[in-house]
Amino acid sequence: MVGAALHVAALGAGPLVLVQPLGVSTLVFALLIGARTGATPITRRSAVGAGCVVVGLPLVLSIILHHPHPAAALVADRWAAAALLVIVVSAVVCGRLFRSRAQLAAACYAVGAATCFGLTSGTDRAAWLGHATSSAVVVGLTAAAVGIALAQHASTATAAREPRWPR
Repeated sequence: MVGAALHVAALGAGPLVLVQPLGVSTLVFALLIGARTGATPITRRSAVGAGCVVVGLPLVLSIILHHPHPAAALVADRWAAAALLVIVVSAVVCGRLFRSRAQLAAACYAVGAATCFGLTSGTDRAAWLGHATSSAVVVGLTAAAVGIALAQHASTATAAREPRWPR
């Protein structure tokens, strides 16, 4: 909860195109903390992934166009709602299609979760700037809840042969 509150505060203090990619760096810190506490060893695959984040983050930040007017990056409420629906349906369909390939199913769910979290951050930023309507806030909160559910399915997809949806 503290991390989420700090993320929202960062969105209010800095541009979305800077805050959102920097959030990815927490994955590297989590990997290092897990290894330091002895909970999880750093595998070669994890080290390569962390290296990609460390190298890719500055590259992404260097090519992102920064808009002088924050309102230029905002999307209409109905487009955000439509995007959320497409993301969720695509992630679930892909995850179910590839359920026999756990890593691919997990990647589908993770992409859906990451996109939902990005939409939530965009909504937070718009609300912080006073540009969000009540329907945009509802879409943002829905995206947060759906993102959490998709992230849970992504993490359980690799642990189990087939991810299970609540009935």
